[in-house]
Amino acid sequence: GYGADQIQHLEGIDGIRHRPQMYIGSTDNVGLHHIVFEVTDNVLDEFVNGYAKTLSVTINADGSVTVADDGRGIPVGKMKDKDQSALEVVFTEIHAGGKFDRKAYTTGTGGLHGVGITATNACSEWLEAEVRREGHVWTMGFAQGRLTTPLSKLGATEQTGTKITFKPDSAIFSTTVL
Repeated sequence: GYGADQIQHLEGIDGIRHRPQMYIGSTDNVGLHHIVFEVTDNVLDEFVNGYAKTLSVTINADGSVTVADDGRGIPVGKMKDKDQSALEVVFTEIHAGGKFDRKAYTTGTGGLHGVGITATNACSEWLEAEVRREGHVWTMGFAQGRLTTPLSKLGATEQTGTKITFKPDSAIFSTTVL
C-alpha cells in the first residue's frame, strides 16, 4: 500500500542532486548553461548596485568554469544562528543569501531566490570558492555540493571580490561541454 513509509524527504543538496531539473530546468545543454548563469547573476547584482566593475567568465581546458569579479566578496563570517560561515551556508543551503531583505541589494537582476549558487554547487563535480575581503584571501572547497575543504584564511590582500571555479558533474548532465 501507499503510506507514510513511502514518503521521502530530501533536503537541500540531496534534493537538488536527485531532481536537478526542478532547480535548473533540465540536465541537457540548457541546464548546463543555467548553472553558469546562476553564478554570473550574482555578479550582475553586484554590478547594478555599484559594487563591482569587472566580471570574467573563463571556460578552462579541463571543462571547468571560472567566474570572477571585483565586488565585495561573499561574506565569510560566522552566521549568528549557525555554527557555519556565511560562505558555507550560501553554497550548501537553499534559500540562503543576502538579497531577501533588500538591504544588501537595492536592485536585483537575477539570483534573488537563494537557490542558484547552491544549485550550481550541487550540480558540480567539484567547486572552489575564493573570496577576497576583510584584508585576506579566503578559500573553501566542495564536491557534489558537500564541503570538502573548510574555510581557510590565506595571504593578505587589498582587493575584494569573488572567484568561483566549478566543474559540471557528468553524473548529472548529458553533456558537460559548454
